This record gives sequence, structure tokens and C-alpha cells, in this order.
Amino acid sequence: MRKSTSTLTPAQVYRYAVQAFQPHLKLSHAKGVVAETILTVLFAAAARISSLSDTCQRLRGVPDEHVVAEALYSTLPEYNRLRRRVQAALLGHLPKTLRRRPQVIAIDLTLLPYYGADRKTNPSVMRSQAKRGTCSFYGYATAYVIRKGWRYTVALMAATRETTMAEVVRELLRQVRAAGISVRFTVLDRGFSSVEVIRYLQQARTPFLMPVVGRGRSVKHPLGPSGSNVFKQCKVSGWSEYTLTNAKKQKATVQICIKCRNRRGERGKHGREAWVYAYWGIGPKRFDWVKQTYRTRVTVHRVNFLVFKALSTTNYYITLRNRPKIGV
Repeated sequence: MRKSTSTLTPAQVYRYAVQAFQPHLKLSHAKGVVAETILTVLFAAAARISSLSDTCQRLRGVPDEHVVAEALYSTLPEYNRLRRRVQAALLGHLPKTLRRRPQVIAIDLTLLPYYGADRKTNPSVMRSQAKRGTCSFYGYATAYVIRKGWRYTVALMAATRETTMAEVVRELLRQVRAAGISVRFTVLDRGFSSVEVIRYLQQARTPFLMPVVGRGRSVKHPLGPSGSNVFKQCKVSGWSEYTLTNAKKQKATVQICIKCRNRRGERGKHGREAWVYAYWGIGPKRFDWVKQTYRTRVTVHRVNFLVFKALSTTNYYITLRNRPKIGV
């Protein structure tokens, strides 16, 4: 017998998001536009990473983009107040079971390309490795729990050029604990692989698991690979230890898990492939457990869509407050 499924329409998603967030955001009617319409347009624009102009043209029964923009600017609160209200909306929908026992907290950094002329002076824009033709990005970091296929975001913050990754992790974990959730250990993406972050987590006695970023000489170098790139050449799964050193000569030592597998022609490649992870404070006994634990943070079958609307709204507001003119 075929398993029954329940399909949500976009209209149902937006309607639920507006009903869930409006009591916390407390936006008011402005310029003849009701608060629910403002939120619907903002959610749609943020979800598509598009402008208000393009979104208003695509939605039926929505006022002109200039009217919506004026209404939005006149009703949005100050940024820190808006951030606190969004966080309150997220925490208001968390199941009580998350607070009954320690949880595995996943931490992500999301970067959205920015091509503005003020990319080198805008304080809200951060610099990172080149992607999609730019080194400038609007960034935000999230901490979330994955439970039975559902993603529950419990903390978020904007990442700017003034904030370090260690400060981002510290603030996210502070918000998680303030929500009444105990941390079993954290799973971080590669954007947090640095000596500063590792040293902070070790000093805070917070166990962690993260992928190892390849550093040092590459395989093609005449002298052979060095640094963490050595682990990428392993053909057999195993355990090791590695000490990282940053430009300030600060050091951090982590345990290493190397999980090897056969490519079997995937993406036209053959031979062995090594996945390298760094961990501390946990005692994994199987290579597959490390791999699956890290992959769980990205293989979510059913996503709490409410979370992504909140994150997109916050990030889009960061963009709006530095762009007084709305264009296509």
C-alpha cells in the first residue's frame, strides 16, 4: 500500500508563518498596507532572495513596491529589537522535549553574495573566499537541533566583518542555553574550522565535531602534501591527532577521524576518497558513526519551514537597512 503524504501549498506556508510571527514581531498597519501583507511580501522576497520590486510584481493583489517599501520602513523596529522578537518567535514554537535532555547542536554559517559598490566599506558585509564572482557577503549564523527529521532553529545572529567566528559561536551557544536547552555536543560546518573557535570550545568545555579544512602544501607540490592535506591522501580509515597553528602562533590540538570510501565512478571519479573530521570531548568508536553524525545536520527530510522564513526575514532586513532605495 502506498504511504499517504500531506502536501502543503505555498499559500498555507505563508499564512502559517504570518500567523506565527506577527504576535511576536508586532508590526503595525502603515501607509494603507496591513501588517499581514507586509510580512507576506517580506517572507516571499526573503525566500527567493529577491527584491521587493520583483516580488510585488509576481504576487497578485499586492500594492506597488514603493508603497510596500515605505510601509515596511515605517513599521520595522530597530534592528536589535527586531532580532530579539524573531528569536522569541522561534523559541515560542519549540517542543518541550528539546529541554528534557541534552541535545546535539548544529551550527551553520550562511553567506549570500553581495555585489554592491560599497562592499569594502559596508560594516554589515563580511569578506570570505571567492564564490559566485565576489568575496563580499551578507552572512548569518544559526544554531539548530535536528530531531526525528525536523529542524528546530533555536539561535541566530548576523555575521559581519567586525565579528569573529569564535564570537559567533559564543553568542549562538549563549542563546541556546538561554532557551533552556542543554548542549550534548556541537556539530559545526567548515566555516568554523579555525584555531580560535577550537580553543574557545575547549576552554568552554563544549565537545564538538567538524570537518577538517585542507591546509598546507597540496598533493601536486614537488615536496608532497603537508599540514592537514596529508590526511586527504589516506587510503585506509583510521584515527589520529593534529595540532593547528594560526598566524598568531596560537595552537589547538584535536583528534582526527579519517573515513575512506570508494568513489565507484561518482562524478566521473574513481579510487579512494578520504573524509576527514576533527573532534574533541567525544569518544567515537566507529568511523561510520562520525560520518553519519555529521551528515545528519544536512540530511533533513522534513524542515521546519517557519525557521527559514524567520532567518530570511532577519537577513533581508540587514540588507534593507543599508539600502534606502528599492530597485529591481
